[in-house]
Amino acid sequence: MKDGYELVIKSENIFTYYNLPIVECQLSESTILIKLKIPIKEKSTNWKLFQYIPVHFNFQDSICLIFSEKTYITVDTENDNIRIVSGMGLQHCDPPITDLCYIPKFTSDITLTPKCIEAMFRYLPLNQINKFCYFQCVKQQENEEIII
Repeated sequence: MKDGYELVIKSENIFTYYNLPIVECQLSESTILIKLKIPIKEKSTNWKLFQYIPVHFNFQDSICLIFSEKTYITVDTENDNIRIVSGMGLQHCDPPITDLCYIPKFTSDITLTPKCIEAMFRYLPLNQINKFCYFQCVKQQENEEIII
């Protein structure tokens, strides 16, 4: 391929394409329109996909949980780029429904979720995470035993 791009699925594995939802067809009385969307990526990238799963944590004698909608984190291990896939982006990336994941150049999610998830992924200090994340805590009673 030209211009610094390559096939996501190598040509040796061409039969993999038969099992992917990459074709759209439109029929009219006189024509058939077939749109074939071949997955490509930039050569200098190596994307990994992670899902954010909220878990409870202990903070200042309280049990807390950071709230978030269903969210995936895509990380380019070659260039240390992070893209968050959430909200409307899930229609193009929602394992296990689809094996392909469209990774947009820019996020279309206007909520705080992408910044919250990225802040946690980058292990930012809690005071910075608090700027983007909504979390709720329940105070622990003195005689309560906590299992997390």
